[in-house]
Amino acid sequence: MSAASASAAPHAGGDRFVDLPAGPRICYRVEGPAEGVPLLLIAGLGLDLTSWPRPMVDGFVDRGFKVIRFDNRDAGRSSRMPAPPPGRLRQLLARTRPDAYDLADRAADAHGLLDHLDVDRAHLVGMSTVQASGDRTGELRRTTAPTLVVHGDVDRMVHPAGGRATATAIHGAGHVEITGVAHHLAPAVLDRLVELTTDLARPHGAAVTAAARTGGAA
Repeated sequence: MSAASASAAPHAGGDRFVDLPAGPRICYRVEGPAEGVPLLLIAGLGLDLTSWPRPMVDGFVDRGFKVIRFDNRDAGRSSRMPAPPPGRLRQLLARTRPDAYDLADRAADAHGLLDHLDVDRAHLVGMSTVQASGDRTGELRRTTAPTLVVHGDVDRMVHPAGGRATATAIHGAGHVEITGVAHHLAPAVLDRLVELTTDLARPHGAAVTAAARTGGAA
């Protein structure tokens, strides 16, 4: 059970809140069947839960997932932090400021939310800078969950070579490069992303990571 405390009632638009032990107050939503397989959507740095397109969320719900998404710290209705967020360049170079929170803190937020919801294992779909941290090859090599890296071939923010390197570093990872897609979740590819994620999750337990790396998708 989690030590975090939460508001008892949902807020407007299905928003709920949890005060995590690490400090931030996180806004989140849960959609889909109560007994569905948990699927945690993690947006990129500075983005809130609404950055996930509605058709994509609905697609996951229609396939039986219990979809969990949340506002990152310093975004949406989650709390603002006294420490600055890590800059995008510093993230890409894996050089964080000593007074800034980092990707490990954001990972702890996600873990704390799942703990609060009594979710022991979940499928993960990460967007944008979630996978930009993947340039840390040593850390990636410790990944044991089945993983799929999806990247747009015209992504100018994170070069497609980064997606290929990420997939290479993770043992057994799959890699899909989508033609004509940049660093965003293009409406034309949402159905395909849902299908790719579902296909990855279907044969495995809830320890699956689906890393969508199409710009907005990481």
